[in-house]
Amino acid sequence: MNKNGWKGRYSQFISELKPPDLVDFLHEFGVTEDELKNFDIECAKFGLTPNVNYPRHILPLADVVKLKRTQRDYLKAALPVLKEVYRILPAGFVCFLTDARGINLYTIARNRKEYLGKGLRQGTDFRLYSAGTNAIALSLNLKRTVILLGPQHYLKDVFGNIWCAAGLIFLPNGEVLWAFDVSAPNENDLRLAVMVVSLICNRLQQVVAKVWYEKERNNMLSLLAQKLAQGSLSSREIEIIPLLTSEQSYAEIARKLHLSQGTINTYISRIYQKLEVSGRMELTIKLLRELEKSRSTLDLFQQYQQKAVVLATDDS
Repeated sequence: MNKNGWKGRYSQFISELKPPDLVDFLHEFGVTEDELKNFDIECAKFGLTPNVNYPRHILPLADVVKLKRTQRDYLKAALPVLKEVYRILPAGFVCFLTDARGINLYTIARNRKEYLGKGLRQGTDFRLYSAGTNAIALSLNLKRTVILLGPQHYLKDVFGNIWCAAGLIFLPNGEVLWAFDVSAPNENDLRLAVMVVSLICNRLQQVVAKVWYEKERNNMLSLLAQKLAQGSLSSREIEIIPLLTSEQSYAEIARKLHLSQGTINTYISRIYQKLEVSGRMELTIKLLRELEKSRSTLDLFQQYQQKAVVLATDDS
């Protein structure tokens, strides 16, 4: 980052930081004066000025539930990581996990009620038009890890005396899934916040990658099965087919889909009938033979399968 970009309204604040290597650290992860001016211009278009008391927009709880449902598999995989973050989080620190737009999904803090009272709850919209400049919005806009100092926030009542570092969690296809923010009182070394953000983002990226590869693998199998069945499979049957090619028992599949044993047996019988197979082994072989008709598709399937297995092993 060009150090000359720091000349402006925060130059005096930054020049007072000690030790000197902390200033160099800010040049790497902070935002330049020009970048801040551009964001100020964007905020002004929405009628926002610094010293905003509360975020302008908070999603209703019902909408938050719907949003989480669309990311259910990813959030379920991430939950153990988030619980571990809560367990080790120092007093005074707060973390936010948002979707790719900046809508808050989880607030993690020992003193969570304090932040809820300031409007930082599930559904809080951290986008520029709602909360002004903040680490989450800037990280999502700049597509990189960002540090924001207390005076650089619009929500000064909340973040005025806090360091904030935010990073991104990407899916294997390059799409941004989430942003993760660690905010800490400014007496803490902000290098710690960046290190924590990097570690957590890497861990979350690993667990969501496993889910993504499994989803892509399952989608390929489902499309093949629907093709072989000439479009006669129901949505529930399509959901069941990839599970039949796994090592899960019928009882485990029933529990996973919250169905009774009798209901799952009925669905499986219909699947075998429509695909003209006698059991799950024959079903798997038939799908693999169909995959072999397209070398590129088979290679992609095997790649996704291998990635999912490796990530599952690393996670154990």
